[in-house]
Amino acid sequence: MKPQNTNGRQPAKTDAQNCSSLICCKDQCSDFPESGTDADGEKLPRGAASPSRPRNKHAPSLICKTAQQLLEEPREERRWVVDRLLSGGVALLVADPKTGKSLFSLAMGKAVSEGQTFLGLETTKCQVLYLSLEDCFDRIQDRLFDLTDEATDDLFISVRAKTLGTGLLDELDEFVKEHPNVGLIIIDTFQKVREGRGNTETLYSADYADVGKIKDFADDRKLAVVLIHHTRKMQDPSNPFARISGSNGLMGAADTTIMLTQQNKFAGDTVLHATGRDIAPLEMKLRRKGVRWECLGITSEEELVARAVPQCVHRVIGFMAARNEDWKGNATTLIEVAGIEDASERVINKKLNEHCGFLRRNGVEYGSSRCSNSRRITLKKVEPESKGNDSSGAKEDS
Repeated sequence: MKPQNTNGRQPAKTDAQNCSSLICCKDQCSDFPESGTDADGEKLPRGAASPSRPRNKHAPSLICKTAQQLLEEPREERRWVVDRLLSGGVALLVADPKTGKSLFSLAMGKAVSEGQTFLGLETTKCQVLYLSLEDCFDRIQDRLFDLTDEATDDLFISVRAKTLGTGLLDELDEFVKEHPNVGLIIIDTFQKVREGRGNTETLYSADYADVGKIKDFADDRKLAVVLIHHTRKMQDPSNPFARISGSNGLMGAADTTIMLTQQNKFAGDTVLHATGRDIAPLEMKLRRKGVRWECLGITSEEELVARAVPQCVHRVIGFMAARNEDWKGNATTLIEVAGIEDASERVINKKLNEHCGFLRRNGVEYGSSRCSNSRRITLKKVEPESKGNDSSGAKEDS
C-alpha cells in the first residue's frame, strides 16, 4: 500500500529526475520539454526533430524585404569567432581518423573561451560548449592536464547529448538561454547526433536536412556551431573537400568547411584547407606536437589562385618567358612547342581565354582570330599587370 502524503505536496523529484541528458562538467541540470512531440503536443514521425521553439500557426511563413530596405538597413558587422576561419552559422571540420580532430577542437574551444589567439589567428572571447560525445570525462581531463595549467569556467564540456530526432536542439536551446554569452558550440562528432534516414529519403536530402536544422538554430541565435566529421578513403589531390564522407548536401548546407589533411602521420604535418560563404579561401600549414597545434605558415592568396589555374596555362607562360618575341600559330603547334600535355587542340583555346587575366598578370596577352578553317592564337609579351578580373575576355585580332 502506497504511503499517504499528509501535507498535500507532491514528493520531491530526485536529482536523476531533474537532470537532462546534457551532462556538463559544471553539473548544469535543467528540465527540457518532452522530446518526440511538436509545439502542440502531437507525436512526431520517426526521425523528425523536435522544434526548438513553439510555432505560431498564424505567423506568415514567407518573410520578405525589398532590395531598397536591405540597402537602407544598418548592417551588423560580421562577428568572427576565429578571425578569417570561423564566423556565425555552421562549419564542418573534417579529417581522417586519429588525425587529432578532438585535440584541435578542444584547443580551439579553450582559446575562444579565453579570448586567446588560435593558430596565430585572433578570437572573440565568448562562452563555449564542447560536446565530446566519443569520449569520457577522464580522457578529456588527461588532455587538459597536458594542454594547460589553468582553464576557464567559460568552457563547458559534455560527453552525452540527445540526437536531432530526440531533442538535441531543445537541449542546446535551453543551455543557450541559461548561458546567453555562448558564441560557439562544438559537436564531436556530427554522426553521434544524427538519425538514420527514412526509406524514401536520399542521402543528399538527409545530409542537407540534418545540417540545415543545426544551421537554422545557429543563425537564429547568432552563434557558430562546428560539426566534427570524418573522411572517406577516396583520394583527390586536386580537391581535398571531395574526401568528405557523405554527399554534397553536407557542404551545400554548411556555411564553412574546414579540412585537415595529414601529410606526414609520424611528423604530425597537416594542411588546413578552409572555404565558405563568408570567408576567403584559406590554407595553413600546421604541425601537431602531442596535444598542441601550431601554425607553420599561411599560403598566400596569389599561390592559391595560381594552383587553380590549369597546367597548360602555366606551360604557355613558361614558354613565352623563354622567348624574346611574340608568337603566332595554331593550337596544334602551340601544344607541341610549349610541351602541353593536359589539353587538346579543341580545349586549349578555351583554357587560355578563361584564364587570360592570369596570363596578363604574368606578362602574356592572349588573342584569337578565325583563319581559314581554324583559329589562330596570338601571344604577345607585355608588362605584367596587377591583380584583376580573369573574366575580362581575350582580345579578338582583326
